[in-house]
Amino acid sequence: MKTFSLFLILILSSLVSFSQTEMRIMEGRITASEDKSALPGVTIMVKGTSNGTVSDEEGKFRLSVPEGDVLLVF
Repeated sequence: MKTFSLFLILILSSLVSFSQTEMRIMEGRITASEDKSALPGVTIMVKGTSNGTVSDEEGKFRLSVPEGDVLLVF
């Protein structure tokens, strides 16, 4: 039983290490195309996930995204 418990702990710890994805921070400012004024309250989402944020009163946003190619939806 002790060997089985040790084996299970080893398996679970390796699964946890594989599930940790390297992340990076994306920052930006959303503006109107006509006059470049800030657009507050815009929702920004990483496509295919529930990871997102909303632009602040200056149109700025900061979002943690996984390494590699991602598509942001505004």
